[in-house]
Amino acid sequence: MTLKESGTVLFSMYLMDDDRAKSSDTEKLGEWQCEQAMVVLEKPEGLYNSTLYLSATLQVPTPEQPRYRLVEGVVQQSFPIEGSTDEVELRQVGTFGAHEQIEDIGSMGDDDEDVRPTNTISL
Repeated sequence: MTLKESGTVLFSMYLMDDDRAKSSDTEKLGEWQCEQAMVVLEKPEGLYNSTLYLSATLQVPTPEQPRYRLVEGVVQQSFPIEGSTDEVELRQVGTFGAHEQIEDIGSMGDDDEDVRPTNTISL
């Protein structure tokens, strides 16, 4: 999954089989879960070194949209609760959703275009 803002890649996340998530911009591993149609991703060292939580609905493929997509996404940032060492408060800092983007793959002068699903985030 690649997260972009105004066409610029912020980071990519690789979801592993053991419920861990690797981000392209940090060595720290996060976690991910999927229950029914809801996906939740944990991104350590997200915004201002705070952990980000991204949650979205998983849209199953259809004949019109033949790939899985994350839609109706919410980005939350963790903030420490004053006086507590264990608890954090989550505040919504953005939203995201699937965006079908047509990109020229730059193939040796061919006019072929590649249609790739991209999850675009807005903070």
